[in-house]
Amino acid sequence: MLEIEPTDRTPLVRLDGQHQLMRIAGESWPENVTAFYGHVSEALTRYFQEGERQLEVHIDLVYFNSGTARALGDMMRQLDQFAEAKHKVALIWHCDKSDDIAHEFAEDISAQLRFVQVDIKETQNV
Repeated sequence: MLEIEPTDRTPLVRLDGQHQLMRIAGESWPENVTAFYGHVSEALTRYFQEGERQLEVHIDLVYFNSGTARALGDMMRQLDQFAEAKHKVALIWHCDKSDDIAHEFAEDISAQLRFVQVDIKETQNV
């Protein structure tokens, strides 16, 4: 449904409606954060407009800038609205166990979500 290949500044983004999975992975510091994540937001809206749906979202970013942090926060609030509307949404946030900043950000996002099931998984990137 949506596939954006990674670059040196942007992450892989895959929204697979058939398998009800979304993945954002890699590094995220695009030149135009609003445009980049705007495409993702639009794809999510189209996905959930197709009827009662569920989605498992995996975030696995090794680096992201402050603009991406704002965009991710907006996207998570969007997912929470879909979950409130009776769609089942699960978020699995992968954080390197040595990255305290990313882990804290994931916890902050988790605390803001009322309807999305959140699981923060510690990984060990080599």
